[in-house]
Amino acid sequence: MRLKYNFKEDSCKFKPQIVMRIVLFASSNYSFRLGPISEIFFIQIPNIMKNKLYNNADSFAMSFDEEWENIDCDDLRLKIDKVFELLSDHPFFISNPENARRMAEFRIFSLKKFK
Repeated sequence: MRLKYNFKEDSCKFKPQIVMRIVLFASSNYSFRLGPISEIFFIQIPNIMKNKLYNNADSFAMSFDEEWENIDCDDLRLKIDKVFELLSDHPFFISNPENARRMAEFRIFSLKKFK
């Protein structure tokens, strides 16, 4: 398999297809070892995407879990409210606060995720 791509043509655009081709090419090579290029795709890109907020429950759940771990409070309902104060600018919380609360209560009380 040969990887052909003109990087000069789309140098300012990020193309997910290119990333997948590089990953597939690298993973098909049995003598593969992490180098500078693979470090960019396997380490730096996930870290860049980590700080992105999307208007969906998964993005909100990830942000909620991070903030939950940083708050020290024994009253679970009060702790949920404190997390919501910190996440008040999250797109999912803005567009759907009722579902955000249901999701948080489900994670805490039904799944018992943080006990």
